[in-house]
Amino acid sequence: MSAAADVLAGVLLDIEAADTSYGLRAALVIRALHLAVDLGYPAGIGHDPHGLDGYRVVVYIDLPGAGQCSWHMREYPAPWDGHSTADKYARIHTYANAQPNWAGQSPASTDPKETAVMAKDLDAQLREIAEQARRDDDARKAAVAEQMRRNIEANTKKK
Repeated sequence: MSAAADVLAGVLLDIEAADTSYGLRAALVIRALHLAVDLGYPAGIGHDPHGLDGYRVVVYIDLPGAGQCSWHMREYPAPWDGHSTADKYARIHTYANAQPNWAGQSPASTDPKETAVMAKDLDAQLREIAEQARRDDDARKAAVAEQMRRNIEANTKKK
């Protein structure tokens, strides 16, 4: 397995652990889609005409040796407003400049100390999830939470 396939496997397990936390799950599914496309796997966005109202968008990933996986995603509730690429980036700058703590920093310039604090907080939350899962005799959920902790630890050590 390649390093990219290992990362995808970790993200997919993270999706399982976040299955009912829909905002986090959606972000992870988009990350998995990106990784799968980069790996050359059949993957993309489709439409389920029979899906629930507001959830007819579907992300599909075909995993080699395992089969197809899919997730329904929330649809955008309004039609395209006709904006151009230039309009889009002007809107992004307007939004970013209106944020009180923005100060013109790019995400790449995030303070490493802040990242370490966030990783530590997330680690504590995942430890709590794993402990509760063990108390509930849910070994699979405990294992997924522990794997998420290891993935985060490995990714934060690389930076």
